[in-house]
Amino acid sequence: MKKKLTTMFLAITLLITTLPVYTSAEECTEHQWSEWYEINEPTCIFAGSERRHCEICYEEEYRKIPATGHQWGEWETREEPTCGEAGYKVKECVICNQSEQETIPATEEHLWSEWIVDEEPDCEYTGSECRECAICHENEKKEIPVTNEHDWDEWEVTKRATVFSEGTKSRVCDYCYKKEKKSIPRLKAKITLEEKTATVESGKNHKIKIKSKTYGDKVKKWTSSNKKVATVDSSGKVTGKQVGTATITLKMQSGVQAKCKIKVTKPKYSTNSRPSKSNSGGSGSHNSHSGGSSGSSTNAPTSGYVWIPNTGSKYHKDSTCGNMKNPSKVSLEEAKNAGYEPCSKCY
Repeated sequence: MKKKLTTMFLAITLLITTLPVYTSAEECTEHQWSEWYEINEPTCIFAGSERRHCEICYEEEYRKIPATGHQWGEWETREEPTCGEAGYKVKECVICNQSEQETIPATEEHLWSEWIVDEEPDCEYTGSECRECAICHENEKKEIPVTNEHDWDEWEVTKRATVFSEGTKSRVCDYCYKKEKKSIPRLKAKITLEEKTATVESGKNHKIKIKSKTYGDKVKKWTSSNKKVATVDSSGKVTGKQVGTATITLKMQSGVQAKCKIKVTKPKYSTNSRPSKSNSGGSGSHNSHSGGSSGSSTNAPTSGYVWIPNTGSKYHKDSTCGNMKNPSKVSLEEAKNAGYEPCSKCY
């Protein structure tokens, strides 16, 4: 009995959902419908249903809700295609889990390994290299062209460059023994002295040395800007003549020059004791001249020595001439070499 009632109920429900809706104009001239209410939820492949009713006469309307259709997820590759075989991919409906499968065509592309060199090329012969497909193990081989690059040994200088001429160098290929020759540019002339300034005493010598020079260059001449103060010979030996300054210039055959400023100073002599003055009319160890006359002047040196001041340019017979303070006693020749001239009062 229950099974019959259930069947009748389902038949009536199906009839209601399929029959058109009829309303009574007498009961309600204009329906005021409620919102649609879902009765049966639609699925991927089955339609659902929903209904509404009039708020005045409570008449009901029914309608279908179309099936939603499958909601597919992303394709998932289950088997990768290779160079010889196809693969496939699968997608599933997120609602009903129904799946679809699709073939992935073979790539027809080998999965090659890196090229491996079998034989290195050189400047004369080609080389070769090969690779293998990691899937089907097919091998592929190709030729490596001649490099046209020689395996040169180190450059060897065959002629050294100088400041006046170019040099040459050569090298040889270790494979084909080809020889290559190349010129070495002429060197740039440079000259450097060991000192830029120097001091020399009057009458003394000082050697100016060359610190560095360009290969092949030679000394042309040494010159002095003031020969009265200092002179220089062909070897760079400077001789101080008198107090002052002079510039010594070295000129090379290439034309480059280097200069050294020379300062000539007075000779460094120890101060000798001054001669004593003669006193007249006095007693003691000094002798008096006859007739009671006396003299206070000092006799000029008879041994060829003169007196020179710390400042000034004159030499004197008398150490007290010109009110000199702490004068030095030197030979007449040394005084002249140092640039001193005779005092007009003494001579």
